[in-house]
Amino acid sequence: MTPNFLANLSKQSIEEDKIPLEEILHDSLYYPSSGLDGDPVRHFSDFFNSYVYVDYGVTKKDLIAELDRGFNGYYLFASRDVTREDLSYGNWRPPTLGKDRIDWIKRYYENYEVNPVDAFCKWMVFEKYDDSKQGPARFSLLYLYADGVFTFHALYSSRNISPKGIAIIQDGSAFGGNWTDYSSTTEPLYQFVSTNKGGMPKYLIYGGYAHEVKRTGWIKHKVRINLKWMDEGYYDSPCWPEYNNHHGYFRKFNEKNDYISMQDVSGVLGLWSR
Repeated sequence: MTPNFLANLSKQSIEEDKIPLEEILHDSLYYPSSGLDGDPVRHFSDFFNSYVYVDYGVTKKDLIAELDRGFNGYYLFASRDVTREDLSYGNWRPPTLGKDRIDWIKRYYENYEVNPVDAFCKWMVFEKYDDSKQGPARFSLLYLYADGVFTFHALYSSRNISPKGIAIIQDGSAFGGNWTDYSSTTEPLYQFVSTNKGGMPKYLIYGGYAHEVKRTGWIKHKVRINLKWMDEGYYDSPCWPEYNNHHGYFRKFNEKNDYISMQDVSGVLGLWSR
């Protein structure tokens, strides 16, 4: 069901009025190091109407090009550029992580050419045109060129708001340009999320690429995807201990192809709740 704030928006109010930031953040899915991954919208639109994507590896040009493809069954109803003032960053100060860690982060930014000049934020509202497609009548997508850890603290922790869900999917912590491992309980993202006065998210989406196992018969949790067996060794349990309830596995798609084939990529997403 589409929340009232989203259902009542007009094109003019989206483009000209003050952005309803707290309504966007409440009940949202927070997805750091998101890239241009449509899987959360594709698979979890029954759970979320609002998505907050964050990645410093995606330029505004990349995002605009991707919008030409859009989401299956939806069109871009309205959008606007969002300023730092719209996000109320003015009074926020980043948490102290220690000089060694900050120096490490700066080196990562330099190595991967993370440039503050490229920073942008765009708010988009999509509306369904094909009633045969599953999903809400509308959904909101807030996209930021930013750091996934500090953005969580600035948007959610500083307001004592908890997102409804958080997605940790192929976070780039090995060779993808991410300075931290989101799945680790000793790293800053988990620490900020777990100590947020607004509480922890209800849902965790955890997954990524996985190896195929060519064998017959059911594996541990009976995961069968497109007649191929996935090696669950990477994602057969949640990365964070609070999430004990498993709601199933979902197919990961390859977002790089114009035509998405069921054979494009070996990957899986698990949905967990606490």
